[in-house]
Amino acid sequence: RHTRLLRVSWARMCIRDRPTPTESPPTPTPTAAPTPSPTVDPLFAQTEGHVRTVSEEIAAFISGEKDFHEIAHFFADGTATKKTLSNFVNEYYIHLTSYELSQWQITNWKREGDDALSCRVQFLLTAYWQETVSGTDQMDYQMTLRKIDGEWLIYELKL
Repeated sequence: RHTRLLRVSWARMCIRDRPTPTESPPTPTPTAAPTPSPTVDPLFAQTEGHVRTVSEEIAAFISGEKDFHEIAHFFADGTATKKTLSNFVNEYYIHLTSYELSQWQITNWKREGDDALSCRVQFLLTAYWQETVSGTDQMDYQMTLRKIDGEWLIYELKL
């Protein structure tokens, strides 16, 4: 059930009209610096780089560049999110030749005790097929992390 829900969710998020092969790719949008974390809680500033790194790895997995076993260590064991993503099959990016990530925003930080936090992660994924055809997808999800054995692991992703 979770696999189907994620596949449907990603499909809804990723279905876009692709340009015809004769159209030129759009001019890439310059990559923006990460959104500054609130200075109220130093935990957010300490984990922002990790959140972005993990999100880049998830994008590599979603785009087909990496297999799940290469990113599995970022997820807490026994969670529905890890199980769902381990069964995820992406049929949208099958012939992808390259991609770019831009327009990063990491916002809505919430502390949930000393060992849990959440934030909203948004970025633009521009995918290129055959070097001339591209599609753009707005990625937007809520990430919950828990500190387990000294490491911040993804406990939940809500699309």
